Amino acid sequence: MNELSNQSNEPVPAKTSEPAKGMAIASMVCGICSLVLFFIPFANIVLAIVAVALGHIHLSNMKKFPDMYDGRGMAVAGLATGYVFLGFTILGFIILLATGSAILGSL
Repeated sequence: MNELSNQSNEPVPAKTSEPAKGMAIASMVCGICSLVLFFIPFANIVLAIVAVALGHIHLSNMKKFPDMYDGRGMAVAGLATGYVFLGFTILGFIILLATGSAILGSL
């Protein structure tokens, strides 16, 4: 007989796979990189947007298929870091515009 065949009549256990958390990890890594690489002009904004998008997609997938997806904490961390960086970017842009307006107004 073939060595690979199941010679006993016991049922073969189904493969149990771990829940997917790849998008959650990617969201968290992109969010952290956007904060760490704040001195690179447009790459950090792109990373923050990707972090927010992947975090939302992963949380949505977790709601639809709770058995297939895991990593809620990492997805939330990616969302938080992405939104924090985007908030700082918008705040910095507003301050830049206000400062420029005040300087030009005094001339």
